[in-house]
Amino acid sequence: MINGLRLVSLLMCAAFALTGCGSHSKTTPATPFASLNGIVQSGGTSATQPLAGAIVTLYWASASSPLSVGQTTSDATGAFSFKNVQPFSGGVYYATATTVGGVVLAAILGTSVPSFVTINELTTVADAYSMSRFFQNGFV
Repeated sequence: MINGLRLVSLLMCAAFALTGCGSHSKTTPATPFASLNGIVQSGGTSATQPLAGAIVTLYWASASSPLSVGQTTSDATGAFSFKNVQPFSGGVYYATATTVGGVVLAAILGTSVPSFVTINELTTVADAYSMSRFFQNGFV
């Protein structure tokens, strides 16, 4: 019986090692480098106003501390872009936009970088609600 338990334990360890479970590697490419374009705006879905000068930060979060992947500033139309975003696996991407007035907006992007994202009050509220159980020390 003990040999059977050892075999099962050994097989489980091998399975975890082969599948990468428990791994927090930040350098495992998931896809080729990506580009992200987006807009920071206020006003929800109607009567939107672009938020120029917002500092937009792109993060990748895993079981360890989030990693800042890049930072840029929105232009006069609220538009921003990130080029050649490094792909990671085993985590989720999210972006924050800090406005000139100090308001922080956010959008959860998912496990890969989409081609476009809108960051506004609606994305912030939806993301805060859906990701609240994952917040630790102000980060996802």
